[in-house]
Amino acid sequence: MTAKGHMILSIPVATGLDFVLNEYFFVEQTGYVFFAIFYASVIVGSLLPDIDEPGSYIGRKLPVFSHIFSMFIKHRGFTHYLIIPIMFLLWSYYTKDMGIKIAIYGLALGIFAHDCGDLLTRGGIKGFFFPFFRKHTFGLLPKPLRFYTGSIIEFIVVLLLIGVNILLVIQSELLSKLI
Repeated sequence: MTAKGHMILSIPVATGLDFVLNEYFFVEQTGYVFFAIFYASVIVGSLLPDIDEPGSYIGRKLPVFSHIFSMFIKHRGFTHYLIIPIMFLLWSYYTKDMGIKIAIYGLALGIFAHDCGDLLTRGGIKGFFFPFFRKHTFGLLPKPLRFYTGSIIEFIVVLLLIGVNILLVIQSELLSKLI
């Protein structure tokens, strides 16, 4: 999936997961600062797993880190394993400062959303459930229903996700007026 697709997919995935996980991780927080920290870190997290690819959006922004990672990790390798967002979730759970906690939590959800996007592509993710099934490539859909990165199907999926994001904004505005 392209960087734009990952960023656009991350918002509804993170919003949905936050709704489910929120009562387990955080006391209800109000305020625009925490909102901004959360969604900024979700978007950064949605790009972070591709640090292992020097030609990726984040790889071009952080070329030194990307080249170092790519020397040791092939693309869609360790940085794409499910264990990474789980480790970030655990880290956020044990962090005391609320701003840092929310930033780490957002990174975890963004990384997971990135993985979901890659699991929708034809390539899937090999070893996603590391250390289990290390040789198996996983996808969210049967391979004939998955799309190629940069294809017209991905473009259509991204357009639909933009619509979902707009609906989420409208819904949150309506809810804030009711409360």
